Amino acid sequence: MMPNYNRPQTRQLSSHSERKKLREDANNKNIVEVAQQLGMTLERIGKDYQWKDHDSLKFDTRKNYFYWNAQGFGGGGL
Repeated sequence: MMPNYNRPQTRQLSSHSERKKLREDANNKNIVEVAQQLGMTLERIGKDYQWKDHDSLKFDTRKNYFYWNAQGFGGGGL
């Protein structure tokens, strides 16, 4: 079951520097903390985590990255 999440209101970013700053801010967030703030219950597996409700959704703490095997997509820090 997906947690309730209300997408923040979006606005048009007017410049490359604004888009770059937004991306840097997102990459500097801890992906595990963000998932927990969204109401996801995570289980620790070694150094990584998985979502308790969907064990194919993995969070790699070393790369600050997630990958959802069942859905075939992921993302996070670069």
